[in-house]
Amino acid sequence: MLLELGYYSFSSGRNDKFKAPLRLGSSLGKTSVMILRLKVRYFTTLRELAGTAEDEIDIKDDASLAELIEEVASEYGQAARDYLYHDSVQIDPSIYFLVNGRDAKTLSGRETKLKDGDTVAIIPPIGGG
Repeated sequence: MLLELGYYSFSSGRNDKFKAPLRLGSSLGKTSVMILRLKVRYFTTLRELAGTAEDEIDIKDDASLAELIEEVASEYGQAARDYLYHDSVQIDPSIYFLVNGRDAKTLSGRETKLKDGDTVAIIPPIGGG
């Protein structure tokens, strides 16, 4: 079993550096689990709860936007969960999720599959009149 844990940098002994996958386990098996590194941007309330405007989160390969949202909710506690979920089960429909600048609703919604290096912005509801 090969487990991809992100990336590490190493030098060839000269001034150049390389970036390579970080893996655990044996490459003899046929199953491979890769970990995606995503950039997540927070605004307003969620920024305060996370204590940062931007975060890097590692999540399993082939993860959906819904799985990332669950990861963020788990990472930042009940207040973040209450903010992200409408009724503790359904993701709040008033929050916008942008994947690489595109509204997830124009992709596959919360089932949008994420790729390594994607940037996900969690945009709060906007009011006005």
